[in-house]
Amino acid sequence: MLSVGSNSLLLACIYKDYDYPRQMDFLQKVSDCFKDRLTVCVPDEHSLKPLMKNLNVIGTPTFLIFRHGKEQARYLGKATWESLLSFVKEFA
Repeated sequence: MLSVGSNSLLLACIYKDYDYPRQMDFLQKVSDCFKDRLTVCVPDEHSLKPLMKNLNVIGTPTFLIFRHGKEQARYLGKATWESLLSFVKEFA
């Protein structure tokens, strides 16, 4: 289970393809905007497959929002800076 402090959100990015560096740039910008309320998790290569199985993630990229250890929402597909920001704003 993925969790952080009670007042925090966790944004998990499950991702691996050729556009990974650009998506990570967007993720960093969003993290900077919500640094006091958001923790970002990007699993390493070793953890990726088991995590995808446990969270029922079929494709990548997938961005997941967790609060109190429970999944709140998913964003499927490549994100733009604006779409990722809007996604997190719904819960921040």
